[in-house]
Amino acid sequence: MIKAPGDRRGTMRGFARAALAAAVLMGIGAASLPAAAQSSITVRPPPGSGLPDWATPGSPTQDSGTPPTFQQYPFWSRIFGTGGLIFPGYTSPTSNDSSYQRLALLIGGGTGRVVFAAGMADTLCQPAGAPTLTVRNAPPGVTLTTDYGQFVATGNDAGSTFCRGRTVRGTRLILSGRAPRGGGSVTVRVSWPRIGRNGGTSYTHTVALPSK
Repeated sequence: MIKAPGDRRGTMRGFARAALAAAVLMGIGAASLPAAAQSSITVRPPPGSGLPDWATPGSPTQDSGTPPTFQQYPFWSRIFGTGGLIFPGYTSPTSNDSSYQRLALLIGGGTGRVVFAAGMADTLCQPAGAPTLTVRNAPPGVTLTTDYGQFVATGNDAGSTFCRGRTVRGTRLILSGRAPRGGGSVTVRVSWPRIGRNGGTSYTHTVALPSK
């Protein structure tokens, strides 16, 4: 989940909590509806959220995607629980060390049909943003697509190396057609979103393609 950048994270979190508290006290929102009026439905994560099919909004592992309702993730748990204010699976980094500003720009891929992958992560290796991948050069006849999903970080364009070797999430470049005979390489430009101290930058990588 993306937290607000800058040194005002604690202040913004406090304002958000105060707003949620006010909504509950005033009887506004889903949390104020009587239990008898609620209907039970199962909502699957939206495409591109990076969540597995079983991780419905409000599940303990959810850290992105469609925010859970107050019935799925109660107000008391949001404020006093171990999860985040919006997502139960998100753990807020230390609030007084500018953690959100020190995001890692991680890269990986090269496994199976995942040619390349890149994603932002906070100091706890949680997803914080996904870059745009642009293919600058590829062999003729090669079909490449992108999606959002998991990959193992093997390097980084900027920021901390703490999350190297860990499974993170981000934008992946997928070989969707036949692998070229004899292999080859692809030049990919990574445009990072303007988030945190290292955001707003671009890097170019040349990565190998699998061969038949």
